[in-house]
Amino acid sequence: MGAVQNAMQRDGLDPSIMDLDPTKSVASQMKKEDNGPPLKDDPKYSKYFKMLKMVSCCCRYIVIELFTTLCPDLSGSSSNYLIVIIRACQSEL
Repeated sequence: MGAVQNAMQRDGLDPSIMDLDPTKSVASQMKKEDNGPPLKDDPKYSKYFKMLKMVSCCCRYIVIELFTTLCPDLSGSSSNYLIVIIRACQSEL
């Protein structure tokens, strides 16, 4: 999530917005009227949610490729290790 926060700061936006609920409008979460689109669909912030999704997909792909390359004996027989690794990667985002 660091890359997304850096991009938001670069664009002059508050990166703490990403901690809000993406299914509710920014206004409703800031104790204002709720007449805006959900945060993830807001034109001002939607590109950052797309960026976050892309980072997450790339992270999962890299972890899967590394795991299957470095641990070929475990990758075929036990996917539980892979699931744990992917969840750890997602928590870093």
